[in-house]
Amino acid sequence: MYFYQVGGLNSHTYHWFRYDTGALAECVFSALSAQTNADADEKKNEIELVLGIVDTGASYLLVTDSQMKTIIRFRNLARPWAPRHASHYASLSPITFRSSAELYAKLKAYDQNARKKKSGRPQGQDTSPANKMFNQYNSARAFFEHQRVLWYATQSPIDINKYGLCELPTWIASTSFVSLTTEIWQKESIEKRRKDPTILSLELASVTCIAFERDDYASKISHSIRVKIKEHSLMANGPSMPRNDTSLEVVKAADLGRRLNDFFEAIDSKQALLLVYDAEQTLSSLKKLGVDVSQYQTGIGTLLYGQGPKQEEVKEVPPHSSTWGAKPFFAEEHRARSRSPKRHCSYPRRSRSPLSIRDVDSKPYHAVKKEEESEDDDEVEDGEEADSPPTKVYVIDVLSLFLAVSRFAPGGVKGLHDLAARLGIPKDRNGNESHLLIEAWRSMASGKAIDEQHTERSSSRAFAAAPLRVESGLADHDSDEEFDPNDIVVDRNRPQHPLPVFSGGLRPPTDDYDSDDSDY
Repeated sequence: MYFYQVGGLNSHTYHWFRYDTGALAECVFSALSAQTNADADEKKNEIELVLGIVDTGASYLLVTDSQMKTIIRFRNLARPWAPRHASHYASLSPITFRSSAELYAKLKAYDQNARKKKSGRPQGQDTSPANKMFNQYNSARAFFEHQRVLWYATQSPIDINKYGLCELPTWIASTSFVSLTTEIWQKESIEKRRKDPTILSLELASVTCIAFERDDYASKISHSIRVKIKEHSLMANGPSMPRNDTSLEVVKAADLGRRLNDFFEAIDSKQALLLVYDAEQTLSSLKKLGVDVSQYQTGIGTLLYGQGPKQEEVKEVPPHSSTWGAKPFFAEEHRARSRSPKRHCSYPRRSRSPLSIRDVDSKPYHAVKKEEESEDDDEVEDGEEADSPPTKVYVIDVLSLFLAVSRFAPGGVKGLHDLAARLGIPKDRNGNESHLLIEAWRSMASGKAIDEQHTERSSSRAFAAAPLRVESGLADHDSDEEFDPNDIVVDRNRPQHPLPVFSGGLRPPTDDYDSDDSDY
């Protein structure tokens, strides 16, 4: 799939209206809204474009081949230079405009700051208000938009070609979220809490992706359980919130570790999206309990987009080139194909030496995949099986989502309850933190695009308030001085039935369980 950039640095529309952003907005909106109304049964005064975010976090407005043809025919405009391949972007997500004024405001944010260009910034650097702060590798913003794509797909049919997706409808109906929260002893140092935490309790709940089709999805959250560690049962972080603890169990740490392993082995055969508040601390907790998390992947990028880059390369012509518009529209001559095959929708291979969660987060996705494929090539030469079973657990870090949309420093959030309050989510009357985590994800994933959501939420008094001092302990961070800002970098990355957590313990799904839920 190829895309054309509308407005901004090195856009495909550069020569159309030059510096008249208003004329560009009016042209694009009028052309596409007319096309939408011609195709639809109902008249809709809105258009849907594609928001492309690159690996630095910079965003751009994009249109598809067919949309570009519509715009050109509408005003008999000059043909643009060659489009960019979908793999140029870390995320591709929907963004809607209900008027040309809305589109104008967005395009205006991509106008380059001429004064900044003269101030010694590197040539070619984006100086627009929208992107000037995003010039280093950081995939957190793309990670946020992946959640919006997933939510969008749960609400209505989605055009997988338009967003460069891979077989999304084939797995979404049979995939579950598992929400996992931990309570950590807060009297220890931040370093110990992150690397070697003392776990007081753990909470689990699950819900299917298709449950989000309904407004009452919360009634479909199932198998909630809270487990307290027997060895630490006398320890507390202070007065706790009132809870409905009918499902509370008190177990030894070793027993919980064994039961969690059974549970996650079942997930590995069924696929799941694992919602956590803080990926590093939660995975440290699971590892301490003896759970093997080495094959978990942060983010859902590979789930959405498949194996990734070995794609057709595009020979791009800069907008100031004398060859502008010289070749036929969408001509094959614009495309210089590589010898590598196209990107296929196969699942990622596992490395023989699994990367830790921070290793994956700290380097570009393409670099990680190149290393993994290099190792797998060696295995093929040795006559070994190259493909191991695909990873089935995809970790979604809700704290990273919030930091991306809020632009807060990591230490600016004092735990899950503080985060939920800033999102305007009321406290769960039963004190179920795993339910609260699901609602926090839903609140962000169902909202507008990341920058529009930031603007909208920033007007809320609760969103920008000082951190709350909550009395319930879920991964609270006491200061930002000992917190590494790089922890919020999350890389991009498949998952089948709700994964059961029973009050009598954790056990793999059974046929009886599957049939019980088959009516939903």
